[in-house]
Amino acid sequence: MTKKIIILILILSVFFALVLLKNNRRKTALSNLQNSNDQSLDLTKINKFMRPVDKQDHIRENLDAPVKVVEFSDLECPFCKALHPTLKRIVDEYDGKVAWVYRHFPLEIHSKARKEANAAECANGLGGNEAFWKYIDRVFEVTPSNDGLDLVLLSKIADEIGLNASEFNQCLKNNTYNQKVSQDLADAMTSGGKGTPFVVIVGPKNRRYDFSGAQPYEAVKNLVELSLQ
Repeated sequence: MTKKIIILILILSVFFALVLLKNNRRKTALSNLQNSNDQSLDLTKINKFMRPVDKQDHIRENLDAPVKVVEFSDLECPFCKALHPTLKRIVDEYDGKVAWVYRHFPLEIHSKARKEANAAECANGLGGNEAFWKYIDRVFEVTPSNDGLDLVLLSKIADEIGLNASEFNQCLKNNTYNQKVSQDLADAMTSGGKGTPFVVIVGPKNRRYDFSGAQPYEAVKNLVELSLQ
């Protein structure tokens, strides 16, 4: 056997070993995710009816980030409240590789959730994307969840983040963004959402994973890693 053939065999052996290692890591990650919460974690690809992410969305980080984490959320949902800091951590740690997209999914069991979603949209209308995120961050900080938030706080939060109080109150009174909230709600349903939070993670190779509930940090991180592959 010539020296060139031996070298070629060695190169091919290393290549196939690396492929096998990558596949084993992916299977292990999937197994860990499935074992973390069998009832709420669905690793099958979602249907294709979710509205594509665009500039009209509420986006934390860069629209051009390779991974989009699309969250359909209810501001009175305790599980959404629990997941909120986890998604913040993911976005911060991936430093531009992950964009967090927020869409409304107010559930009927939370009578205040739609009003709060409208309030967040009013904040966006008056102060832009930055004001929107400040507003929902603060709502999640102060709400006890499950319709426990005193709606008087909606205008107080707007004032805290520097919005015009009278304009905000008029916007909220008129339910100015009710149609926008309804559109997000419809998008959640056609995307496969059945409860909150419902999250769809889309990667650069169009890998899509979804989950429901307040999944732990490691589970969410593993899905982001899978999406980046």
